[in-house]
Amino acid sequence: MSLSAEDSPKARIVTALLRDGNRVLLCHRSPQRRWYPDVWDLPGGHVEPGELPGLALARELREELGIDIAAPLGPPVQEVRADTFDMQIWLIEPSRL
Repeated sequence: MSLSAEDSPKARIVTALLRDGNRVLLCHRSPQRRWYPDVWDLPGGHVEPGELPGLALARELREELGIDIAAPLGPPVQEVRADTFDMQIWLIEPSRL
């Protein structure tokens, strides 16, 4: 586990770029959220301790959107690293749903 400058563990986040042709699904975050409130964002969430990132993504999409996907097998299409989080983004298209 990585630590930030303040010695707090970095959040491990997984998200999906859900694409159907030229359409992309974004989710609106509640204005009451502590982090990044009231913004449009990719669906996903946090990786639990001991959980594989691809399985975490499948779990989060099932919990948040009620959709079942196969856990991605390949590498993410993008990784974002910041002081407080590391995020992996996978492309998910209708054939994966």
